[in-house]
Amino acid sequence: MIGGGSAVGIAATSGNGTARRVATVSLGSVTQTVESSGTITSSLKLTPAFSSSGTVKSVNVRTGDTVSKGQTLATLDTTALQADVDSANSTLASAKQKLEADKTGQTSVGSALGSSNTAASSNIVSSIYDSAAQIVDIAAVAAAAPPSSSSSISALIKQVEAAQNAVIAAQQNVDAAQAAIDEAQQTVDADVTQNVKLRDAQKSACAVAPSDTSSSSSSSSSAPPPVSDECSSAMAAYEASADTLASDMATLDAKISTQDGYLKDLDSAITSLDKLIDQLQKAAASSGSGGSGGTPPNSGTSAPGRPSQGGSAPSGSAPSGSGSRPSGSAPSGSGSAPSGSGQSGTGQSGTGQSGTGQTSTPASASQLAADQASIDAAQAQLTLAEQNLATATLKSPAAGTVAAVGLSAGSSSSGQTITIVGTGIAGVDISVSLSQLDQVKVGQPVTVAADGVSTTLHGTVTSIGMLSSTSGSRTTFPVTVQLGAGTPKVFDGSGADAVITTGSARNVVTVPNSAIHSTAGGQHSVTVVKGGKTTTVRVTLGVAGSDATQVKSGLQAGQQVVLADMSQPLPNSTNSTGTGTGTFRIPGVGGGGAFPGFGGAQTGR
Repeated sequence: MIGGGSAVGIAATSGNGTARRVATVSLGSVTQTVESSGTITSSLKLTPAFSSSGTVKSVNVRTGDTVSKGQTLATLDTTALQADVDSANSTLASAKQKLEADKTGQTSVGSALGSSNTAASSNIVSSIYDSAAQIVDIAAVAAAAPPSSSSSISALIKQVEAAQNAVIAAQQNVDAAQAAIDEAQQTVDADVTQNVKLRDAQKSACAVAPSDTSSSSSSSSSAPPPVSDECSSAMAAYEASADTLASDMATLDAKISTQDGYLKDLDSAITSLDKLIDQLQKAAASSGSGGSGGTPPNSGTSAPGRPSQGGSAPSGSAPSGSGSRPSGSAPSGSGSAPSGSGQSGTGQSGTGQSGTGQTSTPASASQLAADQASIDAAQAQLTLAEQNLATATLKSPAAGTVAAVGLSAGSSSSGQTITIVGTGIAGVDISVSLSQLDQVKVGQPVTVAADGVSTTLHGTVTSIGMLSSTSGSRTTFPVTVQLGAGTPKVFDGSGADAVITTGSARNVVTVPNSAIHSTAGGQHSVTVVKGGKTTTVRVTLGVAGSDATQVKSGLQAGQQVVLADMSQPLPNSTNSTGTGTGTFRIPGVGGGGAFPGFGGAQTGR
């Protein structure tokens, strides 16, 4: 663990006869490490699974088979998946058709009026009965449908169409923004779960036992209880998690604010479109268009007064007296006649019919927005259905060996996987305590002692996990170590001990760890002996090894310092652990690791 820097312990006697064990400050090398146990894992261990639930149609591999990347592992019965795609396509087509119908309905009254004006002559001529005895007054018919300003109507129609597009675009923005909000909300929910977990870990790590409370209060009524390294690290992790949560909540708030803006845009677009639709209807009405159904005045399924197909002939076909004539086509005649362009006699009055016939109301702008929302939802459902169908064939994501098969033909695919183990360089999965996590960095060297392997293996830290695990008051994080090239064969799942080198320093001033006194505020000091007298000196520490620690300032080589325990032999390069069973902690140095070999009360007598 530590190379060089060995010191010689001597017995010193002060003026009053008190013996002290001291060590000489010297130059040496210090190596700081983090140790953990873990499990050997394949560098490539994958568990491909179907992304959607379904019935397994076939399984194409068995345990022990060698597979290549892209090779088919299993398939699903696609009957239900294809039905989902067909249903989603049908829903999307219906939603699009509904939107187009509602858009057309909003402009049809103006379009119909324009077509009636351009074909006024033919409409009037066709309103004459074939029978010479029932000639219609052409002038009266023309008066019933006076020409309108087609240019203003056309302009309004263009404005309506532009407003329709604005409503549709605004609704698309709203739908997309809502999807972004949902995704951000999921992130915040995960943050909250992690935050609660780390908060509980902090409470456990920072809890003060009743005995600790009583002892600290008896020693000093005003001094706060000491804070352990585990507690400090837990507090830091919780605060970092709180910062992440706050940042992600700010992102969520920003997306909600964006959505609010899109909703305002949608409301404005809807209001504008509704006003234009109303203007178009009023313009059409003032120009003589009967209803809003899209048919010109007096031009239904038959010409005015002409019997429509399947209808009864007008009562009284005599050309004079009480004979029947179309309503409004002549000033005289008291007989019964069909009204407007509807069917004769008791025929129905349809959309856009004049007289007493009902008129249809065009779709509102809100309905247009709802239509687009239905299209967006249907498109999302279709995309999901197509993805599920495309993944009905499960393929190997990489070359390797089939280690386990959890699928079987005829069963459900839900929750079942096939395990593929690669043939590349193995690694080690270990856990590092929260108090030491800040020391570990990607790229640091690692030595590994694996079960069943006589030689020492070497590797590198390749990843540090973000999700913690808590057991009692101990919180750990996953760390992955990749073994180096040339590693002998190791077996997946076997145990291993890993030592991560987190820091080193050469030719630096060092002191034994038992000589260092630490306070809750993260300050450190040693007791220097000179001329039989002792002086407390504050020091700045660097790399902390298991037996000695680098001193960056406060000491010089050759000075003598008092060891914390006179009853134990001085640790050196050949005797680094001593015979004691106690531990000595240095808060804030090297993660506050425990240093074995210094039994008894570590008070720095």
